[in-house]
Amino acid sequence: MRTIGRLALGAATLAALSMAAAGIALAGNFGAVTFVDGTADPPTAGEAREIRFSLLQHGVTPINDGTVALTATLPGTDELISVPATNVANGEWAATVTFPVEGDWQVRVTHSVFETSPASTLAVASAGAAAATVAQPWTFVLIAVVALLLVAVSAMAIVRSRREAAPTGSVIRAG
Repeated sequence: MRTIGRLALGAATLAALSMAAAGIALAGNFGAVTFVDGTADPPTAGEAREIRFSLLQHGVTPINDGTVALTATLPGTDELISVPATNVANGEWAATVTFPVEGDWQVRVTHSVFETSPASTLAVASAGAAAATVAQPWTFVLIAVVALLLVAVSAMAIVRSRREAAPTGSVIRAG
């Protein structure tokens, strides 16, 4: 009977140690992703955009090794993009991606060893929206030119009206 008790105690101890070891092994397999640059302004469809992100083990220790990719999918379509990322330094990575069409893309970083953060939504603007944004500074220039022309025309009208109202230089005397 004592032998069965010892075997049960040994099996329970072995199971507890196995679960503890598995918990320790799994605790190191998460890489937290934080986008650093390239996502603040919406990218434009057809435009190459560098996206930088940090990859930190449990949000603390920089991950500088492994194979990292930036993947993007457009829900409701079969659009899928996957581009390799390059380690910049100190847990920061960069990937250059060109979104083929506008829409709300689901962007996710994948790592060859670590499980990473869930996908984030990134709005991609249409190519026409970019042209309107580029033309906006010219709109301000055009408004300034029109305002200057209006000031010049107004000044000329004032000068002309003063000339017409001013007395002429010749005086007629009776006498």
